[in-house]
Amino acid sequence: MGASQHKMEMRKVREELKLLLLMASLVLAYGTIGYSLTLGVSLEDGVARTLETLAFEHENEDAAAPRFVQITLLLVGVTLAWFIGWTLLDLVLNGKLTDYLKEVKSMIQAKALKNHYIICGAGRMGLQIAELLSEKKIPFVVIESDKAASERVARHGFLLIEGDALDETILEDANAREAKALIAAISQTEKNVLLTLVAKQINKDIIVYARAEHETMVKPLHAAGARHVVLPEVIGAREIVGCINRDEEGANAEKAVKPTESTQVKKA
Repeated sequence: MGASQHKMEMRKVREELKLLLLMASLVLAYGTIGYSLTLGVSLEDGVARTLETLAFEHENEDAAAPRFVQITLLLVGVTLAWFIGWTLLDLVLNGKLTDYLKEVKSMIQAKALKNHYIICGAGRMGLQIAELLSEKKIPFVVIESDKAASERVARHGFLLIEGDALDETILEDANAREAKALIAAISQTEKNVLLTLVAKQINKDIIVYARAEHETMVKPLHAAGARHVVLPEVIGAREIVGCINRDEEGANAEKAVKPTESTQVKKA
């Protein structure tokens, strides 16, 4: 599932929950005010009578006005109560309610972070960075749009926000305004350039560490506002060549120390 599709589903769940809450509030308000006016009781007593009616623990009203409130509350309220219940059950069975609640919890936790790091992209590099920051007890949140990558982050127990890091609202959810630094670890360098620009627009003081695929992209990233730019392939290549050089130097040193065959014959 893509980031846009996931976001649309979560938005749909949020709208459904808002509608259910509105319907429940209207039913409760109708019964409370209706009983309060027709029976001349307090709003607190009106709430109690409304709940009793919806729970079928009511007594039949004698007067016409409260009787009308009771009947309409039973007809409309109970129907809506069943609708709300079935809708919630459907959301639970499909796992959408659980996903939404997890997302809300993650956003609340991220909003509470201060002076933290935001890792954008949970590929091999991003996940490795998350593990190292976790070991050092440095606060961070991961932003990832790919479902499979998000599941890997979740399995590690890291704080996660699912969505496109280029979306300003997602960065706001990660509390970019209060963040110390952002790590642009998306595999496409062009996206890291745009991400740096968006992050700097939200928080001009945020430090950006960016990944680049080619040396030609180093300058654009610095121009966009990245303080540090890393080229994983170049670093890896240099590490390998460094190992080769050390092995070659070691082999040459062994040859220099080891006596040749002709020297050994002369000594004999």
